[in-house]
Amino acid sequence: MIGFGIVLVVGIIILCLYIECYIPFKNTREYIQMEINRSYTQEEYEYWKSEMKKLYLKSIPIIRWIIK
Repeated sequence: MIGFGIVLVVGIIILCLYIECYIPFKNTREYIQMEINRSYTQEEYEYWKSEMKKLYLKSIPIIRWIIK
């Protein structure tokens, strides 16, 4: 019975992390990818590529604290 409780708590923690971290990351990544695909100029393309790099760097916890 205690083992089931531990598994349930771990499952809830993983679900919360998924909702709080991955879903916003995925939505932002899709938006930036859409902007990259519809960019008209080279400058615009490079801007969105740099935003994508920043997004990936911010997804690493230690780097996230340094960038802010």
